[in-house]
Formats: sequence, C-alpha cells, structure tokens
Amino acid sequence: MERLIAETIREGDGSTALVLIGHAALLNGGGIDRSLVKHYYEQFLTSNPDNARVLYESADLAMEDGQFEIAKQHAKRCHRTILKSDDAKLKSDLLDLVRERWPDVAE
Repeated sequence: MERLIAETIREGDGSTALVLIGHAALLNGGGIDRSLVKHYYEQFLTSNPDNARVLYESADLAMEDGQFEIAKQHAKRCHRTILKSDDAKLKSDLLDLVRERWPDVAE
C-alpha cells in the first residue's frame, strides 16, 4: 500500500491518493490512524503543494485535532488554489465548503 500511495503522490493524482490514504488509515487497525493520514497528506503536499483537495483535507484534519492556525493556513492555501483553478468541478465541490468552514479565509 505504501508503494502505491507513493506512486500516486509522485504522479500528483490527488483523488486516488486521498482514497488510498483513507484505506491505509483504516487498514492499519482499530479505526482511522490520524497520524498516518497526516503523514501521507504532508508527504503529498511536499510534492504537490497546490492540490486543493489535499489542502482541504489537511485543513479539516488539523481543525479536528485542534490545530486551528495550521488549519487556517491550509484553508487559505486551498482557497487561493481553487480561485486560480480553471477546474469548474473543483470550484463547485470545494469553494463553498471552504467558505462555510473557514469564512474568514475568503476575506
């Protein structure tokens, strides 16, 4: 699984990486391993720093862990990335979610 996740990260395939990261975290036993998910998100963002979906998930995870400033940083980067994107689906899927969860990042 690790090799497959690394391959999707190298290829910049955010959608597949998110699915595989979720599966890996669940297969690790005993529910979702949040530290493993965080590790994979950080690894992904090192190679693909402007992937809005991974930025959103990273912000969400940080928020749930009480890391509010980190969550806000990821949310701001996500918002900027979405606004720069020509991907209509990305905008329709994520823009409202970001604005709803972090209304101050759009200011």
